[in-house]
Amino acid sequence: DNDTDPDPAAVGKATSTSATTCIDRSALQSNEGASSGTTQRGGMQQMLGVFDGHDVLGEQVSEYAVQQVPRLVATKLAALAQSERGDGADGAGGGGGWTNEVRVERTKQVLRDTFVEVDGNGLRELGIPGGGCTASVILHLDDMLYVANAGDSQSFIATYIKSTGKVEVVYVTREDKPTLPDERERVEASGGKVYLPKDPRESSRVYYIDSAGKFVGGLAMSRSLGDWDLGGKGVIPDPIVDAVSISDIIARTLTAERDTCKEDGDTEDNEEEGTCSAVSADDVNVFAISATDGIMDYLEPIDIAKEVAGSLFRDEQSESNGGGSYHLFAAQTSLMLASAQGWHSEMKGEYRDDMAIAAAVVR
Repeated sequence: DNDTDPDPAAVGKATSTSATTCIDRSALQSNEGASSGTTQRGGMQQMLGVFDGHDVLGEQVSEYAVQQVPRLVATKLAALAQSERGDGADGAGGGGGWTNEVRVERTKQVLRDTFVEVDGNGLRELGIPGGGCTASVILHLDDMLYVANAGDSQSFIATYIKSTGKVEVVYVTREDKPTLPDERERVEASGGKVYLPKDPRESSRVYYIDSAGKFVGGLAMSRSLGDWDLGGKGVIPDPIVDAVSISDIIARTLTAERDTCKEDGDTEDNEEEGTCSAVSADDVNVFAISATDGIMDYLEPIDIAKEVAGSLFRDEQSESNGGGSYHLFAAQTSLMLASAQGWHSEMKGEYRDDMAIAAAVVR
């Protein structure tokens, strides 16, 4: 990814249920039971994410983004909550506040606007000629998880069933690569070009030829913060934003477990023995992870989720059912070491990409 040299700086905090570990930038901020108006209903507010710098000055862009994105999101959410309180009779909520659909769409817009504004502000405030970073964040507000991604870092949501130790990944963001049809169309329509490598292990890249016939760019993603030299060639900061209901995740997990019981031939007699009937809504935990491609290139989301679950829920279940006996930082460090070994084996010790990971329990 033309990433920058490893940098140990991180922003965040660690508890038994949330932590960040990085060789680039990751962030975790939470405010449970907030009453300041930064959430729509005064409930849970939490945000985690990673910002992977690339190019010569990418560490400055990622440092700027990891500070500015959470700050601007919090400011915009406070304004959004104030707007709902004062504008509940705008026709969307009939005088009783906004409908959930309106609230969700406006919160998604907060994330889109934040990424674009941080990108524009960085161009003016940093005063540097280049450099950029990915941005992949998960915002937890009450029952909703909002996932915003720009670049080739990824965020995902997983579940853990306490009675069985079963881990499932239920949502994963895409990597914004120039080879994706919609991304390539935008890049080429803007005057950029997409390099398609012959070796499938190599990444496609965005570049252009300047007036002097010089090759410019070579970015391994089609969306990012920064990379202003490619901004006019189809590389944009706008994230793809999805909203996922935690209640829906729980409901789908329970349905899947019941269906599995039926497929395995379990009967009511078996349920009395505690097989199917053991899984209830209270039995399901939900957790979120954001990680850079330095980790994701060598580990699958499910493998990362299982390692993280083993530490997040170590007090919930015995080790025989998947519960761990170590701190979340230790799990994240283990994942980094596994990825580092993959890089070392493939690159013969000559190169290793930056790595960052953030994880937290959301239910």
